[in-house]
Amino acid sequence: MEDKVSSYFCDVQTAFGEDSYKKLKEPYHRANILPLVKKACQNIPNPRILEFGPGKGVMAGIVLSEIPNAEYHAIDIAPVILEHLREKNPKIRTYLCNDYKELSGLELSGMDVVIALDVWEHLPHDELDNYTRYAIDALKPNGIFIAQVPNWGCPFVPNTIFASDLTHNNFFTEISARQLLMRNGVSKDCMTILPYKFPAGIVGRIRSIIRNVVLFHYRLTFVALGVLRVSIMTPNIIMIAMREQKA
Repeated sequence: MEDKVSSYFCDVQTAFGEDSYKKLKEPYHRANILPLVKKACQNIPNPRILEFGPGKGVMAGIVLSEIPNAEYHAIDIAPVILEHLREKNPKIRTYLCNDYKELSGLELSGMDVVIALDVWEHLPHDELDNYTRYAIDALKPNGIFIAQVPNWGCPFVPNTIFASDLTHNNFFTEISARQLLMRNGVSKDCMTILPYKFPAGIVGRIRSIIRNVVLFHYRLTFVALGVLRVSIMTPNIIMIAMREQKA
């Protein structure tokens, strides 16, 4: 598994290049994820943040540029990814973990934020609950878990985003995302599912308008067929869960 992920990482790096990959991801992470992280960390002198699957370190770089006093931790199953991350920022604490058994041996706790961007769809399906519980248990009371996943409620996802990657194992809509959080101890009042926004600016606004026009057509079709079950139809959704304060 480790070799497959290392190879996958290298393929992505070769296909996009360091700068191109950052340009592709950074505007979306700044528009969608950074505001959530900053809100969760406000008024905390040295927030502790854990990221699953940091990839090329785009999110870590964004967070540490905006919250330089953060204590950043990263978990991955591929040494090449963690080595790359440490080279970019030696302050980041990294943990090599090949499976859930090894993960469960890492006693990480007291996190203010746990992040998983484009990771949960790759996990072994039979261990999805284990990883989700671990992520939530790693939080402080009132800490926030943020996970971004492809949205199967979007009509484009099955034939594009998901089918284009053989390492995808799990399917999410806003409904199944809520089910996952609920069965791992998160109450309805402590979760939310958000749509994925385009970055700010004229290009983002134009893309948003075009997407909304196209999706309106699909909504009408689904309503006519009586099969509309979801309200969020963006290509990605963001799961947010807060660890409740125990009574």
